[in-house]
Amino acid sequence: MQSDMKVQPKLTGAAETMLQSFYARAKYSKSKGHKFYDAKAVEIVEKLDYDFSDAEKDGKMNQGVIARTLVFDELVSD
Repeated sequence: MQSDMKVQPKLTGAAETMLQSFYARAKYSKSKGHKFYDAKAVEIVEKLDYDFSDAEKDGKMNQGVIARTLVFDELVSD
């Protein structure tokens, strides 16, 4: 039985920054023309009751997460 209740994480510091990285990956994964799809990031973000407004405003952080992911994926595939 799957619950529709969302989890309210209480995070600070590095853990909160990591959550914002998941948000960036999930948002990018759901965008048109994405070059990767991170199903786990989408799943995590959709299960949380969390205010992602700071992550939404930080476009440079979001772009950095996506750029790093694309570079790492390319390096690993080589």
